[in-house]
Amino acid sequence: MGDTICEALHNWCIEIFSGDVFIDAEKILSLNPSTGDYFNMWDIASKIYDNVCVPIGMGLVLIYFCANLIEKALQQNFDLEHIVKLLLKLGFGLYFIEHGLELMASIYSMGFSFISDISDLAKKDFAFQDKYGEKVWKSLTGEAYKDCDWSNLEGIGYFVAYGFSLMIPWLVVKVLKVVVNFVCYTRLIEFYIRTATAPIALSDFFTEGLHGNGWKFIKGYIAMTLQSGIIMLAIVVFNTLGASILGSDVSSYWGSIIKYLALAFATIGVMLKSLSLTKEIIGTN
Repeated sequence: MGDTICEALHNWCIEIFSGDVFIDAEKILSLNPSTGDYFNMWDIASKIYDNVCVPIGMGLVLIYFCANLIEKALQQNFDLEHIVKLLLKLGFGLYFIEHGLELMASIYSMGFSFISDISDLAKKDFAFQDKYGEKVWKSLTGEAYKDCDWSNLEGIGYFVAYGFSLMIPWLVVKVLKVVVNFVCYTRLIEFYIRTATAPIALSDFFTEGLHGNGWKFIKGYIAMTLQSGIIMLAIVVFNTLGASILGSDVSSYWGSIIKYLALAFATIGVMLKSLSLTKEIIGTN
């Protein structure tokens, strides 16, 4: 029983300090949203785009065309040139709506390349190792795990002594993992919704140009695809600073864990505001 308790407490310590708070985020963000595990959802989003939203978008394009035609016709200098320009805009708008999914795919491919590059860097240079958990374990218990040889009575005593110290951080890490998954899946769901409904948002692009909602939507879509890169970059920062905290002198268990968990909370705070940060970078509201 003593060995079992020792193993359980040790596993808690490794889980807390192995840096896997954000491991699920790396897995979710590193998967291409149009292939592999996500192909079925991409197929559904594409069908909604083509069969549901494209007709709506084209209908809106025609409405905007008629509104512009009436507005121009009421002007005194209305002539054939205005009609030709409006017809060219109409043709461009209909083509843009019909083939907009290709544009969306190009944008997210660019963003996914950004994510992949950062992810590869994180895995190569900033990966946590179990040695940090072992170091904290030795700081907490005063001995290495391999030297752990508790009798049944000692095991119960050590569980009371060390279990409280590890249980609270372990539960906090579990909650943080749920929050991280929530952020990543929220972004993924938003990606599919934005992609599927793009024709409606792009319908005024040919009339309003760079000042309309269509251009704002494109910039917002770029910001959304780059958001994952910002999240991944925040994880890289967490891994780097977390390894620095745990790689230094871990003479105080609570001192180290307070810094480590504070860094984890700060990283999640950045993840929660990652979209607004990306929009600021892109220059959109």
